[in-house]
Amino acid sequence: MSPRTCLRALGAALTTALAVALLALVPAAAHADPAAAPTAPIRYLSTPNATPVTVNLCSGASDPQGDPISLAAIGPNGWAVTYDKQTCLTTITAVGNGGNGELTYQLTDGTNVSDWLSVKITFGQPGNAPVVAQPDTLAAAKGLKKVVSDLKADLAANDTDPEGSVVSVTSIVAESGLLPGEDLTNASWMTPTTWVYTPPTSFVGTRRFVYTVSDGANATRQVLTITITDQGPPKAPVANPDSYVVARNGSLVMTKATGVLVNDTDADSAYIEVGGHGQPSHGTLSSFKAAAGTWTYTPQPGYVGPDSFQYQARDSEGLTSAYVTVSLTVKTIAPVAADDAVQVAKDGSLVVAFATLTANDTDTDSAFDISNVVPGTHGTVLADWTARTLTYTPATGYTGSDTFGYRLTDVDANTSNWALVTVTVVPPLVNQAPVAKNDAYEIHQGHTLTVAAAQGVLANDTDFEDEDLDVAFRGAAQHGSFTDFDFETGAFAYQPEAGWHGTETVTYTSKDPKSAASNTATITIVVRNDAPVAVADSYQAVSGVPLVVPAGQGVLVNDTDAEGGAITGSSWSIPEHAKLVYANDGSFTLTPDAGYVGVVTFWYTIRDELLQESEQATVTVTVAAAPPVVDEPATNAPAGAGPGAIEAGTPRISGRARVGHRLKAVPGVWGPAPVVLSYQWFRNGRAITGATKAGYRLKARDRGKKVCVQVTGTRPAYAVVVRVSAAKRVR
Repeated sequence: MSPRTCLRALGAALTTALAVALLALVPAAAHADPAAAPTAPIRYLSTPNATPVTVNLCSGASDPQGDPISLAAIGPNGWAVTYDKQTCLTTITAVGNGGNGELTYQLTDGTNVSDWLSVKITFGQPGNAPVVAQPDTLAAAKGLKKVVSDLKADLAANDTDPEGSVVSVTSIVAESGLLPGEDLTNASWMTPTTWVYTPPTSFVGTRRFVYTVSDGANATRQVLTITITDQGPPKAPVANPDSYVVARNGSLVMTKATGVLVNDTDADSAYIEVGGHGQPSHGTLSSFKAAAGTWTYTPQPGYVGPDSFQYQARDSEGLTSAYVTVSLTVKTIAPVAADDAVQVAKDGSLVVAFATLTANDTDTDSAFDISNVVPGTHGTVLADWTARTLTYTPATGYTGSDTFGYRLTDVDANTSNWALVTVTVVPPLVNQAPVAKNDAYEIHQGHTLTVAAAQGVLANDTDFEDEDLDVAFRGAAQHGSFTDFDFETGAFAYQPEAGWHGTETVTYTSKDPKSAASNTATITIVVRNDAPVAVADSYQAVSGVPLVVPAGQGVLVNDTDAEGGAITGSSWSIPEHAKLVYANDGSFTLTPDAGYVGVVTFWYTIRDELLQESEQATVTVTVAAAPPVVDEPATNAPAGAGPGAIEAGTPRISGRARVGHRLKAVPGVWGPAPVVLSYQWFRNGRAITGATKAGYRLKARDRGKKVCVQVTGTRPAYAVVVRVSAAKRVR
């Protein structure tokens, strides 16, 4: 063999040996089952700019076979990366502008190589270290909503900023997208900070969400793991009876803290609300809030005695409790006397009218007046029962503070508490500073509040010397602007920000001509969100046959919200002569009782995204008799034919929608003749008593409301047909 041939043979042998050696170093994962390879969740890290961060890439990883795991490869990147394949310790250093990046890598169990896995890293901006965020967990139950009162605060609670900056969570998203039925949303209709999590449909296991926490300069990402367990079928809420005392001729305004839901329970649901309710016999309910469980109850004028209504609780999964009773006791109430304060000059006297002292006293159901007086320590009090005045005279030479008392009696002989009148006796010729008093106003969202001087901020302020007052100082509005403000008269105009509603609070002080400044008082402006408007609906049904109405033709179709927000059904009444099954999307199924022919009515309310409740709207269902069953079909009619069908026109309203003007119903064309038409006008979904003609003159109570007309067509041997016009808002 020649030297050249020998070298060729040796080279071939070395090439083969090297190939075999390299093959032995390459894991067999490329030819193995991918499901057998190691896996690891996404990791989230943060580090200051140009500061190395070390991570064990095998920590938290798992292998289906339980084999030892090591590092197989590091993906391409623009950083300085060092790693040890056996220990999996990896150090990453990045220099330059900060931001978020990703390191990809693969793991192996010696036989199988994983897919590319990921570590998400936040590199701080130069000179500003990022937030150090810790993973968080949350527990939820299958099929049940989870409410967290302040999720963002909870997530940020264990996160810190090296420079001590305030940190806040700016976003929360599903790591790999939402599954069917899953949702995580800010439930601002509960409170601005509340979040509600809805697990995926029929899902049990873990879900990962990624939140971003910021210090103002850097955005660090971290994981929120939600563990969902199966705790059995959802449980219905339990409602308990309630009782209240109401003043005769007054009203009971429930708050969330005193509403009917306070003593109701649910073993597993995120929240409960009122699902349905009845009406009292001796009063009315208004201002209903399903989520808060509140109403305003107003008894009939002059009524004294017991009253009641029923309601049921509904949980976040739509399950309802049994109906329970709310007991109301209407009775006469004693007056309440409030303390007062006055000033008088040394060696002078002060005459105070009864009406002045009683202006801040109350009796919710009857008239009252001052009946007893107790004199002061440093002065005398003389009551003139005819002139209805009290005269206070301080002791000669006395200056300082004194008090006297009075008590009230109402026409029902109920007596009040004793009220104290604080008298300040001041030296003459000493100017006294004015007294500024708080002011409160209301306006609807999107409107301008214009306040004249007679109702302005100075109108209720007082000055001992009875001099003219000016506004000395007024703070700035936070959620709108004062488009006009008269510092001399206290008149003003306020415009809230577009789309904003809530409570605006501004402080001010007043001053007299000698520039003596008052105390600081508050101007409170409540900007209200308009409640949605539910409009009456009508349908036709056959006795004993279910009327199935889908959402597309349901009761919400003609309802509106001034702000354009989403609306849902809130509560429904229980009809007579039929069974009702309803859904909050406006769909329902109503089954008239077998054999019943006539009209079935029920009411419903809607609410917007901020839980503003509408007034009740009436749904009218005209029930026709079931068609007779005959042995042979009638001439020119199919077997089992029912009544004839009226071809209905489309009603509309003509005329100016202003108070004092007359509206006219234009019914459209109805046939075949003769069709008898009847009319019923509605105000905000409620039938207007006596408004049963084609024309209707608008009254003051219609201002700001929506008015529509319902046209009913009848003809012998034909099914009754009802149509409702579009609504007009009255100005």
